[in-house]
Amino acid sequence: MQFAALLRKARMASRRGLGQPVLNYQVLGERCSGTNFLDQLIQQNFAAVRPRYDMWKHAFPNLIALPADVLYVVIFRDPFQWLESMYGKPWHSVPELRDLSFSEFIRAEWRSEIDVPAWFDLPKTSPCKGQPLNQDLHPITGAPFANLLALRRAKAEALLSLPQRGARVLYTTHATISQNPDEIISRITAESPVPRNTRLEVPQGHYGWSWSNRDVKPKTPGHLITPDDRAWIRAQLDPALEAAMGLPLDEAPHDAPTGADSRP
Repeated sequence: MQFAALLRKARMASRRGLGQPVLNYQVLGERCSGTNFLDQLIQQNFAAVRPRYDMWKHAFPNLIALPADVLYVVIFRDPFQWLESMYGKPWHSVPELRDLSFSEFIRAEWRSEIDVPAWFDLPKTSPCKGQPLNQDLHPITGAPFANLLALRRAKAEALLSLPQRGARVLYTTHATISQNPDEIISRITAESPVPRNTRLEVPQGHYGWSWSNRDVKPKTPGHLITPDDRAWIRAQLDPALEAAMGLPLDEAPHDAPTGADSRP
């Protein structure tokens, strides 16, 4: 994998030197939404591709301007599955949240911090360690969000605003790339200055960091969620916003196919 990445970088440098077209893109989306799988899916299906990391992929849009030559690919996930996945991998949460039951966890005020500076491209001894993770705070007031779903809602609204900010953007969902990965590759091809590879390549194995010391997720999706939890979750959701994300609430939550959750 490392050799392939180096070879791809060398190929891209050569193409840029010759003035040949390259697909510049960046994947955006909340944690546990399939961003790593989607990133690899794109890279494996375009020979002339250059992933961009101009901002933290889980952030509110925070560039001074969005480059016209970059295609942003945004992914959303069913809220029920997403909450279960976040409980299993509560990225950057303060330690106290990790001790809660699922029902308590989803209702708790969301607080996160710079827990491992290297994950944010910061030096190991950075004075930012232990500081609040600003990209999980309200972008105007700096207040923490009342719960994870409030954070998800705000970030979704921000990501859906990308076209108004001058971005070239495509939207997809965790269920779509899990069940029909060719669909997003075909849509990207229509926006790309370079063709896709002839044969569809689907990434195999696990994507994203493992939490080997946290065994709280059920083997069957939905088994952490009680009827009271489900009612509470639905009460937090905005049907119009969910529909705009490609996740209409009148449909039953998509159950990921076997093995799909372990990939994205």
